[in-house]
Amino acid sequence: MRRKNESRTFGRTFRRVPKEKVHQRWTLSKHRTSLPSHFGLKTRKQIPQVRKRYCNYLKGRGRAPKTVWEHRHSLRKFALPFFLERTPKLENPNLWPSRSLKFSDYVLGTRKQSAFTCRKAVAALRAFYRFLTEEGIVYTDTPLRLRSPQRPKNPTPLKRIVSPDEILAFAKAAEPECALLAVIGYFFSLRTFELFALRPADFVAGSAAASIECCRVKRWSDLYDRLAVRIHRQRGSDGIFREPKRASFGMVACFLQEAAEWLVPKLNERKRLELLFPRHPDSSIAFWRRYGIPGVTLKDLRRASIYFLGHYSKVELIALKGHARHRFATTTELYLRRPVERDVTTTAALDLAG
Repeated sequence: MRRKNESRTFGRTFRRVPKEKVHQRWTLSKHRTSLPSHFGLKTRKQIPQVRKRYCNYLKGRGRAPKTVWEHRHSLRKFALPFFLERTPKLENPNLWPSRSLKFSDYVLGTRKQSAFTCRKAVAALRAFYRFLTEEGIVYTDTPLRLRSPQRPKNPTPLKRIVSPDEILAFAKAAEPECALLAVIGYFFSLRTFELFALRPADFVAGSAAASIECCRVKRWSDLYDRLAVRIHRQRGSDGIFREPKRASFGMVACFLQEAAEWLVPKLNERKRLELLFPRHPDSSIAFWRRYGIPGVTLKDLRRASIYFLGHYSKVELIALKGHARHRFATTTELYLRRPVERDVTTTAALDLAG
């Protein structure tokens, strides 16, 4: 139940404040003359209907609940104020392409936001404009021109590179929970929230694992091929089980025999259907931060293992992309070695036998 001095705006509850302090929100109070004519709204009660249609549109395109919220938040905070509250006001969305090229400058300069926030705001505006086009509200053929800040390109997105020997040495002397996190997270290259959803029943070993494609690929690359894990869910920071990221479904193989021989007895001591990490995910992360490898996060374990495979193994780019379960090969390329080749020139005649 809301208090008397609270009101609901675009799906969230805000305290009532004086008009001069009200931040830009998606309401009909300030744009009462424009929204009914161009967005098909006649009353304030229709705002939840538009919100619901837009959110259902994003969900229909496979967007995660967190992404839906971020799009809605960026739209309310940046996109709509940029077009509807700046002079001259572009109340008709068909006129938005004439100003859209300056949207990034508005977010970065006027609103003083980071490049990461600007990229999210640009993505939200693109999605909303596509929604307006499919709804028939936008009918112009002029595309929405947007300039998104470039992502920084780091040759190795790691502050510290951990080797397999370091992980095994740490596992033999660490707390049992931290040891499991380190070995599974590193030698299977798993994402943090995928770790927290694992059970012993998700692992496959021996000849049953050797016939799986991910293990066959490891065998072709002269790596270990008799232990794999099935990734079919993850447990988020709220403790709720959800589907993993879009490209993360499937089996992942352990690439080192010593790690598999250390891990299998630990798994056999547990009940098959109990969680390996029953703590709340936030508690497990805090526990690792305190007792884990200094200067290495759970996410760094995954990155360091992919870096190791890309530099010191025979795994090819496409096979490494499948192991890491990256959506794009360009992400995997960050972890591959880039040898500097010395130019060789000669003035002698060409001789294949020489």
